[in-house]
Amino acid sequence: MNISAQKQSRGGVGLDTISKIGIFSLLLLVTAVAVYIYSPIIKTNAATDTAGSQVNTSVVPVAGVALNTANLNLNFSSPTSEGVFDSGAITATISTNSSDGYALYFSSTDNSTNMVHESSSVSDVIASDFSGTVTSSTMAANKWGYSLDNTNFSKIPTLAGQAKIRDINHFPSASEKSNPVYIGAKVSSNLMAGAYAKSVIFSVITHGVTETMQQFDPASLASGESKALVDSRDGKVYVVAKMADGKVWMTQNLRLVGGNLTSSDTDISGTFTLPNNNWGDSLDQTDKYNNPYTYNTGNTDYGVYYNYAAATAGTITGDSNTTEAAQSICPKGWKIPSETEYANLLSAYNVTNDTTGSEIMRNTPLYFVYSGYIRFDSMLPGGQVSNGNWWSTTAYDNDSRYHAYLIASSARADYHGNRSYGVTLRCVAR
Repeated sequence: MNISAQKQSRGGVGLDTISKIGIFSLLLLVTAVAVYIYSPIIKTNAATDTAGSQVNTSVVPVAGVALNTANLNLNFSSPTSEGVFDSGAITATISTNSSDGYALYFSSTDNSTNMVHESSSVSDVIASDFSGTVTSSTMAANKWGYSLDNTNFSKIPTLAGQAKIRDINHFPSASEKSNPVYIGAKVSSNLMAGAYAKSVIFSVITHGVTETMQQFDPASLASGESKALVDSRDGKVYVVAKMADGKVWMTQNLRLVGGNLTSSDTDISGTFTLPNNNWGDSLDQTDKYNNPYTYNTGNTDYGVYYNYAAATAGTITGDSNTTEAAQSICPKGWKIPSETEYANLLSAYNVTNDTTGSEIMRNTPLYFVYSGYIRFDSMLPGGQVSNGNWWSTTAYDNDSRYHAYLIASSARADYHGNRSYGVTLRCVAR
């Protein structure tokens, strides 16, 4: 969602004089994305031993989403020090022929939810970082959120933590195809006047026929296109995109927690039991080289942390192992990227080892996040607000693997970490 306001002055006095008092017109630019849009499939079964033939027609469910406006204006003509509230509605109308209904998701277009000023020199933001729900009277100044009833407002969900705002499990009626979402903000007079911007996204998925990660054909996406896919192992939804390097990547961290995995749905041969949140600080480093461990904070932005034995489905163990990882807990048809694949991805977007590269890596279309990591001797993850790490298949030395790395001043594909650590995963389509 982009929110924009024109710089204005009052009484002939410029904004450089009245730097904290202004007339606000917040413009919400909304991007709509529909996923699982299919064309009808006609199948013919022609018998060869009779005079007739039978024609069978199968129409696949289709879904689309349309918005009543691309520009939502929230007006704050006379903000006070306590803050003035305003709200407006964006209505997402669903078109679908699915007899099993649809699910509608809403989020920011990336993993940041701040409305930021048009000028990079202005540090003021309109944030969406509160917990629980608030009303127009209890919302803090210079905050914003969304509501389904125009009364109780929640913080804007990140792309990795999309909110399901409608779930219809039958052919929807006309009223069930209309979905108003209210955007509310409270602005105070101590906020720098000017244009503040953010983008939101609406995504629709039909029920009944839902494409899985395991069924997905990477050739079906054109460069720059994205799609939501379901992991058949646990029903979690991921947005994937064909990037400028020509490969299809997950744009969110893997969130698989526990389960008996098989070669029918996972990137392994045989079977593997993935532990369920068994990280503990009482174990030594050697144990975490040899046995699989996971840790789930429940935060969809971060995903799940895996030591290397868990990430590779128990195939890379021991404190001395430089074998290229050939198996992983990625969905079938997907794999852990190599160091070269990470390097090619970042190079395709001109990501350099500097602050600009870090900003590119954290924004559209890559969406890497500060997910941090877990040391072998620590129960809790650290660094979620300052760094990100993603396993690769490539060995750095006996006990470490290369991984993609991100901090505010650096973005690179050739960092390395100890295999006993808990690190997040992105998967790339084979």
